[in-house]
Amino acid sequence: MTANKTRTPTAVAGHGRWGGGEPGGQTSRFPVTGSEEGGSQSCVFGPIMVRFDERILAPRAWTLLQSRWAARLAKDAPPGPIVELFAGAGHIGLAAAVLAGRKLIQVEKDAVAAAYATLNAVHAGWADMTVVRHGPVQTSLDSHERFPIILADPPYIPSAAVDRWPGDPRWAIDGGPDGTALVQLGLRLAAQHLHAEGSLLLQVAGKHQAGVIGEMVGAQFPALHYGETRSHDDERAVMSFTKERETDVGCRDCARPQKSSSKATAPDTPIW
Repeated sequence: MTANKTRTPTAVAGHGRWGGGEPGGQTSRFPVTGSEEGGSQSCVFGPIMVRFDERILAPRAWTLLQSRWAARLAKDAPPGPIVELFAGAGHIGLAAAVLAGRKLIQVEKDAVAAAYATLNAVHAGWADMTVVRHGPVQTSLDSHERFPIILADPPYIPSAAVDRWPGDPRWAIDGGPDGTALVQLGLRLAAQHLHAEGSLLLQVAGKHQAGVIGEMVGAQFPALHYGETRSHDDERAVMSFTKERETDVGCRDCARPQKSSSKATAPDTPIW
């Protein structure tokens, strides 16, 4: 394929929303321009090969922690598709779905990233099991939809710090003034759309931010119950949440992660 040839994956389009209702996002075709010779790159990510380019956030190998954790949770979770919010190139949710043998719904507002998520599902042989909803996360899930596993990978870098990573697209890493603006959006959607026996896995900027988010959940999202935080290092972690049960009310503080005294940061370069 020449560098300027446009490739339009079509296998995912038209497979519906696995839940009915009018779509808030679009399940449509996305052109992908370029090739591995002309700007696109590829890497192995667990059970899949991921394609991406400089217009979107490059995969980080450490995030396979989130995919594998989701696949393990899926073994005992209620039936239904895995959902990934802020999907980017789709590799985290796609790897989880392949490992778990589940259908997958991915939500991504950026057209280029959504195109790569579609393309990656095709190349993984998971096209018939994947729907990519192109649109804002807050309008891409129908109000009645409930899911057994939700993955949320929001931008979490404070706006004032994003210039430290000039190679990353700003839209993909800018989490607002304190880094939690889109984290809060992910939590709000999970509180609404998580199955009563389901699990949320939320990617965060390490132990300090996990502590901040733990306090936030206790104050703003009582429907969610904190489970645990699994850290890759001091700057990268994944938090788990389930739906709050009545027997847990009044004991939230005993499970809340402790806020680190150090300032939250993020890695200077992708870790492979």
